[in-house]
Amino acid sequence: MLLYSEQGFFVEYIFPKKAEGDHFAGCPSQTGYLYIVAWSLEKELSLPHLLEKKSGVGVNELSFPYYKSIEEATNLTNDEFYNMFTNLESTYCINTLESLWIQ
Repeated sequence: MLLYSEQGFFVEYIFPKKAEGDHFAGCPSQTGYLYIVAWSLEKELSLPHLLEKKSGVGVNELSFPYYKSIEEATNLTNDEFYNMFTNLESTYCINTLESLWIQ
């Protein structure tokens, strides 16, 4: 899930993850579900308001507390993440430690 509140849009990607040793890997190029919301910058919409309006697929009010920032989940900075995935033909995958998600 990517929230660009200052630019007025929200993007959610859902793609399969696979276990690889002590981490999970997921590749945005394999996205099976994509949800995009855009709004006028004149409106100040909160993330909870956006989540109320979308379908039950993916992130919602109940699952939101389990999400982590890109830095916490992957050790990538926002800029590094942005640079990796701005190329539409990117084949990069995201790696995150399994221990962050399974307790």
